[in-house]
Amino acid sequence: MIQNEELNQFKPGESGNPSGRPRGSRNLSTILAEMLEEEIEVNEGGVKSKKKFSDVIIRKLIKKGYEGDIKAIQVIFDRTEGAAKQEIKINGEISNQESGFSQEEREKILDAIDKSNPQDKS
Repeated sequence: MIQNEELNQFKPGESGNPSGRPRGSRNLSTILAEMLEEEIEVNEGGVKSKKKFSDVIIRKLIKKGYEGDIKAIQVIFDRTEGAAKQEIKINGEISNQESGFSQEEREKILDAIDKSNPQDKS
């Protein structure tokens, strides 16, 4: 019969990866969070002030959205309202899973996007 100790590869208190990541080292998420909180000097209309990196990045994203950048608009809404449900092809038909929009509303939205995107117009 196999003893309980033989079933476990490592003894109590022994690491399975002794040369792994050192204690106290920071992961990427921690480093990014810390950097986003750092303040930098910005020049807005000739006035210098200090702002957090996160504030500067968010303002640039919102400005791009305001200028009509569809990807920026999508990122803003995905982060504030949650990502939209994806359309899934089933048996050759497209079903709009729980979008909450009628066919007429979807067409109006698509028309508005087409009109606001000058790059696609030829």
